[in-house]
Amino acid sequence: MIGGEYEIRQAVGVDSLFLDFGETKQYRPSESLPALIIEQETLRCKPFIWGIKHPQHPQLVINARVESAANKAMFQNAWKTQRCLLPVKAWHEWRNQERFEFSLEHQNVLLLGGLYLQAPEGKQHLVVLTQAAASALQQYHHRMPLLFELEQGLRWLAGDPCKYKAEQFHYHVSSNSPQISLF
Repeated sequence: MIGGEYEIRQAVGVDSLFLDFGETKQYRPSESLPALIIEQETLRCKPFIWGIKHPQHPQLVINARVESAANKAMFQNAWKTQRCLLPVKAWHEWRNQERFEFSLEHQNVLLLGGLYLQAPEGKQHLVVLTQAAASALQQYHHRMPLLFELEQGLRWLAGDPCKYKAEQFHYHVSSNSPQISLF
């Protein structure tokens, strides 16, 4: 995922001290990244560690399926009260050692749905929610992040059900491969 402070502030429509997005960079699992949450009825930006350890899995859990997260013991409570939005400029997937970057046409910022959790050591972690890929993106990967427009995302943060579909967006795909084009 790739973040960018200026574009995120513009999209969210705020320029307050409590929103500290940090620098533009590529984020990797186990790194700290900014996420928007509602805390004390105020939109805030806080750092979270991407990924959480699960006692029965050797690797970090970095994603959760939106279709089943509410019913999984690990995510049930977070689904109800610990939702977050990750403001980023793009996300990427790898296929055959080639990196594909995905963004939205005519939008500088993507809002990815996520859940945050308290780890046993006391730090706050997050997982990115995923959904079935939009039909135009299935050739790259069968899953993609859960995406929101700003108003949808704020309603979802406040507890609205998740009823938004990947097909509502127009995507831009880039790569170092010459055969990639816009759709």
